[in-house]
Amino acid sequence: MKISKNKKALSSIISVFMIILLSITAITTIGILLKKTSNQILTSPEFSCFDIKIEPLIKIEKNCYDSQTKELRIEIERTLKKREIKIDSLGFVVDYEADKKTDNFLCADSCSNCETLTQGRKIYYFGLEQKPKKVIIKINNCVVETKEVSEC
Repeated sequence: MKISKNKKALSSIISVFMIILLSITAITTIGILLKKTSNQILTSPEFSCFDIKIEPLIKIEKNCYDSQTKELRIEIERTLKKREIKIDSLGFVVDYEADKKTDNFLCADSCSNCETLTQGRKIYYFGLEQKPKKVIIKINNCVVETKEVSEC
């Protein structure tokens, strides 16, 4: 009789131990899945224009118009951020202001002759007949920066 009582007591201890072990395993698995999901959300390419205004991805390092070659030169730099945001389109709005005229240029992944900046610096050249007053940079149709154009 004593032997069977000990087996029953041992059986309940093992059952409790197994339940605790399964609970810890389940909690760990759920924690890992939640962490992966939250990391995917944080590194998601989705952003708002407000995010870009607070933490700009691109800044104009230098821009100038060369009246001899009739070219506008825009040098931009991609700033590194904690979370990487994919730039689908990079827009350049050239504002002449004198006659309320603007020219729009778009650089996107779908274009074969223009690539968006992923990191570092890049210089873009635009052939223009007259010197513009200012240049506006847009990322995914959000205005990032406006800068006056100087003479080269």
